[in-house]
Amino acid sequence: MTAVLSSLADCYVSSLRRGDVPCVESVLRTTAERENARAVERGLAVYDRLMTDELDTTPSESVQGFIDAHQRCEREATHTFSGLVMFDTGDCSRQQLDVRTLCRQDFVIIID
Repeated sequence: MTAVLSSLADCYVSSLRRGDVPCVESVLRTTAERENARAVERGLAVYDRLMTDELDTTPSESVQGFIDAHQRCEREATHTFSGLVMFDTGDCSRQQLDVRTLCRQDFVIIID
């Protein structure tokens, strides 16, 4: 929470230094965009770490096993994201997280 307040203050002071009249709504929106981008990145980092661990410790021999591992990792990533996101109107950041976890190119499944 301290980081969010610090970011709000920085944004507000930056507006003042530019000679702008700071608007609390725009400061909040800018801060939320920054924090939500960080939340997406942290969620993806959790997904990547867990998925790598899943595939290293219990390599899946079926498509369903891979899907199950993906869903477990995605739940944890979403949980991490949800604890950090703020003012995500329209779930834009959540959708970005969902799309980016589905589109990870690092994890390849080979079916014989």
